[in-house]
Amino acid sequence: MTINLVRKIMSVGGMLATFAVAGSAQDAMKATIGFPFTAQGHKLDAGVYEVRPANIGGSNKTYFVSNLATRKTIMVNSLYANTIASTAITAMRLSFQCIEGQYCALKQVWDGTRQYKEIAVPKKNSGEERFLEVALVRSGN
Repeated sequence: MTINLVRKIMSVGGMLATFAVAGSAQDAMKATIGFPFTAQGHKLDAGVYEVRPANIGGSNKTYFVSNLATRKTIMVNSLYANTIASTAITAMRLSFQCIEGQYCALKQVWDGTRQYKEIAVPKKNSGEERFLEVALVRSGN
């Protein structure tokens, strides 16, 4: 390969990466989560988070979850996407499964469509179970 060909390839790769980042920024959502939680085994502190689709391999089931203060980012992959039968518009939100005195874990991502993504949550055998929801807003809002 010549140097010019390598430069052209790198230039095209850079443009594609820029378009990928710009596209995912448009889909980014923010949430203020007022409690520590886990997401697929990762412990995360309370704070303001950005949730954006990873768009890996055309899949819409993987998200990047980033703490805006610490910049800690994890990738969360859902097991599957469910569609609700209702024609009502669903609010964008994160749903957490909490076991009293033990942990809260990210359980679902609702992106404002009638579809939600289900996240795997480990089962603990003791404690009262409850669900919490936190609103998501578009990052540009």
